[in-house]
Formats: sequence, structure tokens, C-alpha cells
Amino acid sequence: MIQKKRWQMAWSVAAVVCAGSAQAAVLVDLRDPTPAGPGDTPTAGEVLEQNLPFTVVDGPNSAILTASAVGGVVLANNDSMGVNAPGTDTAHEIEGALSESLTLMFDKPVEISWFDLSGVGANIADGAKITIGAFSIDLFTGATTEFNGSTDVYTPTTPMSVAANQAIVFSPSSGTASFGVQGMMVTIIPEPASLALVGLGALALLRRRVR
Repeated sequence: MIQKKRWQMAWSVAAVVCAGSAQAAVLVDLRDPTPAGPGDTPTAGEVLEQNLPFTVVDGPNSAILTASAVGGVVLANNDSMGVNAPGTDTAHEIEGALSESLTLMFDKPVEISWFDLSGVGANIADGAKITIGAFSIDLFTGATTEFNGSTDVYTPTTPMSVAANQAIVFSPSSGTASFGVQGMMVTIIPEPASLALVGLGALALLRRRVR
């Protein structure tokens, strides 16, 4: 009976360890601060605009973030990330008049707590659209209680689940709209294999103790 209780305790502890392996959310900064100080850690914006992948680290978990653009190239500045088209263009914004869009993609499943945008207008003619799979929403001042038009922050009622390699597309709501993307708060979802290893490690440790 004692041995049975010990193993029940071991399974309980392993379950708690697995549940605790999910880390707190981490900010993904899509801006390119200028000038950057010596020794500063590059932001996601600085890396992605060089057409390079950026590694997002969330405690023991990590994911690779990539960016691509339609209508130009990915470009960021001190204010936000956008698309730069050849010729006259507002480089750090995504412009409807130039049919631009920005796509971000993680190679691991993530949850996004909020999106921080810039330059979103008061109506749909100057709004921002976010599309993830079958989900799509137009954001503009007063459009939804989940969007704070004063700070340009979209906070879903529950964190948005994004599958591995699923596109997160930012596009203008109309041909006259333009906006930028400043950042987002992301939690990387641990892979089942990683959780299994954490659980097995906890069980092995407790097994040594009960012997």
C-alpha cells in the first residue's frame, strides 16, 4: 500500500512538472530601434528585415520565427514593421494602395495574448486586418471591445492558438488603409515529446528516492 501511494505521488508530481513547463509569455519586438547601442541584443525586427529567421526563446522552449512580404520586402524602423515597395513608400507600414501584406510564421505551436499595431484608423477604410487560418478580423477604433484604439493593441478574449507553420497575415482593411506592426506577446506551446521527457525525468528521480 505504501509503495502504491508513493507511485501515485510520483505520477502527480510528474503531471505538475509537465504542466509547469509551459512558460510565461515573451514579447516579440518587431521594431528596429535606431541607433542600437553597443552590445544590444537584436530585436526580432532587426533580424527579420535581413531576411533571416529569428529564434524566440520562452524559458526552456524556443521557436523559429520567419517573415515574408507581398508587394515589397520586409522592413522595420523605430516605430514598427511593414513592407517596403520599390519607389515611393512608407517603409514601416503595410499599405493598401500598394497591395502590401506581411506574413509571420512560427515553426512551433504558439499562443498569442495580444498584438501591438500602429497607425490604425477610426473606421474600416483605414483599418488593419489580421488573418490566421479561417479566422479573420478587421480592427479600427471602436470596432470591437478587444481592440484599444488609443494604444492600437488588440487583446483577444482568450489567447489565439496558432499551429506550427501557420501563417499570421497582416493586411490593410481597404485600398486606402495603412498601418504597422510593433510586436506581440507569445507563449510557445511545449511539444508532446518534450513534456514526456520532463515527466519521465521526474518519475526517474522519484523512483530513486522511494527505493
